[in-house]
Amino acid sequence: GNNPSVINGLVQVSGGTPNLFLLNPAGIIFGTNASLNVPAAFTATTANAIGFGTGGLFNAIGANDYTNLTGNPNSFAFSAIAPGSIINAGNLAVGQGQSITLLGGTVVNTGTLFAPGGSITIAAVPGENLVRLSQPGSLLNLEFQPLAASAPLASPAPTLPQLLTGGNLSGATGLTVNPNGSVQLTSSGVTIPTTVGTAIVSGQVSVANAQAPSSLSSNPSITVVGNKVGLVGANLDASGASGGTIRVGGDYQGGNTLPTATQTYISADSTLKADAGQQGNGGKVIVWADKATQFGGTITARGGTISGDGGFVEVSGKENLQYRGTVDTAAANGNTGTLLLDPTNIIIAAGGGADDLQLLDNQILAGDGGNATFTISQNALLNGGAGATVILQATNNITFDPAIGTLDYTPFAQPTAITFQAGGAISTNGTGIIAPSTNITFAANTLFLGTINTSNSDIEVGGNGGNITLQATGNITAGELIGNGYSVGAPQTGGAIRITSATGSIAVGTIQSTASAGSAPPVSGNTVVLTTSSNGGNISFQSIDTRGLFGANGGDVIISAKGQVRGIGFVNGFDTIIASGFGATGTSGTVSITHDGGIANQPFTVGTGAVTANTGNGTVGTITTGTIATGIEIVSGTFPFASSPFQSASGNVQITFNNTPPTLNPIAPLPDSTIDQPLNFSVASLGLLPADLNADSPLTIRVAAIAPGAILRINGVNAIPGAIIPADATLQFVPPPGFVGLLSNAFSVTVDDVITVSAPRAIALNVRSTTITTIPDICVLTTCQVLDPKFDNPSPPEFTLESITPEQRFTDAFSVYLGLPEPITKSIDQQKEIAQTIERETGAKPAFIYISFVPESLKAADVATLSGAGAAGATRDRDTDQLEILVVTAKGDVIRRRIPTATRDKVLAVAQAFRLEVSDPRKTRTKRYLELGQQLYGWLVAPVIEQLQFRKITNLVFLMDTGLRSLPVAALHNGQNFLVEDYSIGLMPSLSLTDTRFRKIQDFKLLGLGISESTDGQVPLPSVPVEVSTLVNQLWSGRYYLNETATLEALKAARQQQPYGMIHFATHANFQPGIIGNSYIQLWNERLHMDQVRQLGWNNPPVELLVLSACSTALGDRDAELGFGGLAVQAGVKTAVASLWAVNDVATTALIARFYGELHSAPIKAEALRQAQIAMIKGQISIDGNQILGAKETPILLPEDTPTTRDRVLSHPYYWAPFTMIGSPW
Repeated sequence: GNNPSVINGLVQVSGGTPNLFLLNPAGIIFGTNASLNVPAAFTATTANAIGFGTGGLFNAIGANDYTNLTGNPNSFAFSAIAPGSIINAGNLAVGQGQSITLLGGTVVNTGTLFAPGGSITIAAVPGENLVRLSQPGSLLNLEFQPLAASAPLASPAPTLPQLLTGGNLSGATGLTVNPNGSVQLTSSGVTIPTTVGTAIVSGQVSVANAQAPSSLSSNPSITVVGNKVGLVGANLDASGASGGTIRVGGDYQGGNTLPTATQTYISADSTLKADAGQQGNGGKVIVWADKATQFGGTITARGGTISGDGGFVEVSGKENLQYRGTVDTAAANGNTGTLLLDPTNIIIAAGGGADDLQLLDNQILAGDGGNATFTISQNALLNGGAGATVILQATNNITFDPAIGTLDYTPFAQPTAITFQAGGAISTNGTGIIAPSTNITFAANTLFLGTINTSNSDIEVGGNGGNITLQATGNITAGELIGNGYSVGAPQTGGAIRITSATGSIAVGTIQSTASAGSAPPVSGNTVVLTTSSNGGNISFQSIDTRGLFGANGGDVIISAKGQVRGIGFVNGFDTIIASGFGATGTSGTVSITHDGGIANQPFTVGTGAVTANTGNGTVGTITTGTIATGIEIVSGTFPFASSPFQSASGNVQITFNNTPPTLNPIAPLPDSTIDQPLNFSVASLGLLPADLNADSPLTIRVAAIAPGAILRINGVNAIPGAIIPADATLQFVPPPGFVGLLSNAFSVTVDDVITVSAPRAIALNVRSTTITTIPDICVLTTCQVLDPKFDNPSPPEFTLESITPEQRFTDAFSVYLGLPEPITKSIDQQKEIAQTIERETGAKPAFIYISFVPESLKAADVATLSGAGAAGATRDRDTDQLEILVVTAKGDVIRRRIPTATRDKVLAVAQAFRLEVSDPRKTRTKRYLELGQQLYGWLVAPVIEQLQFRKITNLVFLMDTGLRSLPVAALHNGQNFLVEDYSIGLMPSLSLTDTRFRKIQDFKLLGLGISESTDGQVPLPSVPVEVSTLVNQLWSGRYYLNETATLEALKAARQQQPYGMIHFATHANFQPGIIGNSYIQLWNERLHMDQVRQLGWNNPPVELLVLSACSTALGDRDAELGFGGLAVQAGVKTAVASLWAVNDVATTALIARFYGELHSAPIKAEALRQAQIAMIKGQISIDGNQILGAKETPILLPEDTPTTRDRVLSHPYYWAPFTMIGSPW
């Protein structure tokens, strides 16, 4: 009614096992004497109505139709602008495995809530919202949706101060109302907000399992959400046999459907526990806010005392985080857990942090957000992660205060691992790090670091050296890197040291990963790996020492530079690199150095050349491997380019001079010549653009061969094989006397970089007689008769096809090819409902456009033909079948158009010609595709365009018949615009096979895998390092693997560690004819075949977006089209983006970067792709030297001399039309 409910005694349900729902929009107060005796779950809410599974609604005020109130309650309608409040000061408990839910405008708990093995939800709901409850598996989820306001109460619900002063429980709620109207927690004196959407917990909230886990709940959980969330003197406990889940302010990184807080506060006297018992893993604790999080409490997610790993803890503020608490994810007999901190910027301050006082002002959630920088004190960092894997992740930069000097963990309980990850730069400003036996990782766009020492510091006990991993998109600069190990009582190793730069250079100090064997050999120095992946990526270091000492084994050294390698110091006065073993038991490590000599192809020198940090290619000292037992081997000398690598006598040392021969871009054909007449032309007209993957200079073009009897003149001088062709030369070619026809090799040319030469490229010439035959013009849409979009079917079919819709045929065809179980085909009504849902949730207005071919007339025998699937149905395709278009929208009748003159053979012939025209990189300066694109537009779009415009459609989803699934629909043209300029576009195999549920893509993290090197015979993709690092470090949040780290094992491990919702492959992918297993994605060491992809579990949790940016398809092939069109279904993802043909990888990087940038604000994914394609069409994206302009706010810098495109402006469809959105376009 209009009066709040005040309960200060027993609430009891007798008989049966029903759930109890207490509903009062005016407010609910549970006094200190309140308790429950209910057989099942309990929910208290100030909603205006409760929704049931069958669609019925129980209203708190007004009449109800009780016959419709069947099924279980699953939603709560808060139609008031300011919903009523709920206060609990009592002791509310339910039975094992049951739940307690408090849903109100403001919710305050000062008492006790207990649901052993079950779930407790405290949710403060803003007004005019519908709350949906779902429980996939066993974890309760909430979802807020806007709701139109309904008739208000006779009087508005009391505010929190009014509710406290208007009842008869004054002083018995744990809350005090001050004369100024503010509200305080009585026990602590802390002032709390009174605005709607505030959830405050003070007291005991427990789902701890006192007995074996109940079948009713295998994952006990506590959820506290609202616009502002505060825990003051709270004790949240989700411990059990295995730790449960606690979510305060949101879910992991603010994702999933759980509502997120703008501010979250946890006091210093609050504890959150998700510990395991004896045998089990620690649980998960998430603390999140979209703006500011203040954390001063204690969180534990410990593994079992006998076995089990530590759990996962995230403490995050998307814009601002103040971290002054402690976290424990230790495991007595298992792996320690993980602590994740990920604000926008991080400053690590000397001593105490600047934000400490913000936790002590006795007022919470009152605008303490501050700026978007998280300052964590040196002391908090040293004390806060004992035994855990600590991750500090900043969207922008991480900066160390130079006053720290050295961050020394030696006196403290060390974390197992520390990861510093930033989208921008990480600078330690000279600060050194000492962290014995701790794995340390730095990953950012650029790194500027001091000394890092992870050596075992206790020679009495012994231990491994910790691993050191440095990964950057650009340059890496660091001091000494030391990870020595020492063995006492058990085998130990030095720490592995891996340094990788995608597009920059590496400059570090001394590197040591040695091992000393005390009483328990064998023990080994560990591997040192230094890698640069882009041209000009030089590597310099002082010295490298991976020796095994006192009976230990030496570690391996692997250096791979896309530039020069410079070792400029000494280990012992003689050696720059030493990897020897020691004694009779030790074995030697190996040394492998790969370089490309720099732009001048400089030989590699060892111990004999002048090498500094900025000049030379080699090491100032020698390279030593071997052992006393096998013989010490010292390598020195000069190593020029050779066809095979240098290998020392023992095989321990290998030096490889990598040089990929230069290439010539596709050569434009010469214009036709006339018999016995010379043809004059320029070098530029041939498109002779040399390229070199190693960025070598100079590159020289030479004549390789000339057709017998022909003459080639360079600047008027007769040429011979080997003659140099200057870039500005004028050429003349005279064909052999009397020759008529195609001279396929008029002459050929090569390009060389002094030490290697390209394969010859032949230049063809067509020599005509003097008679010329003209070819009639092809009719184009703008000059010929335009199809009338308003016509009716001239010859209705003789047989009704109600049960044989295109949806059913396409579903069957894809299901058979992909080997899927037979799905239930969605009806027209269900299709319309999907369109309505998308329109309501996104604002986009979709139209499902079925393009199919049907017989001229249908008889009973044709029904079996059309209902056939896969290859069986394919054999019955007729050239005379007519084009039919069927359009389904959210509202209005189904649109059906038959075009009798557009037969299968005609349409597919034009489609194939159109594909060949726009996919040819030699034709990017022509517009011959327009007439074909206009003809296809006239057949496929024009007949329904009037209705699409009338219904205000914005999103076209094409479901295509055989032969059209590899059509670049975006490039169809109406005489004025490309189709993509008017509509966002997607390709769908069938609605019945597509996951159409909408989720905001902005909620997800990105996992990138890229391969720039040539693997398995594939051509290199030199822009890939720039592409993946730009996406992950600048445009989105996530991580990436490049080249040798881009393996199937890495892909599996990354998804297991973190449920990435976006996966980007910047590597070759091919859709081939034949079975689905013929198609694949190229990884570093193997091919991931499409029939293996579903085994990766990308549907659980679901991957929202899969991108294959370097994809190609056997255009027009039936099976390849099924593989391409079914990509999203086969991969188990909602949406896939792939290219129909291979595009220059610089242009690909440009479009893909713009696409990811647009994803941040686009209402649906297809609109982001549309905006990226329009940017190319309008010339907003261009190539200027080694820069990509317009792909994002700042230029994308390419490594010097990266092969780019022949066009500065990328407006031709070749560059943007192949990129297709497959599956759900939303």
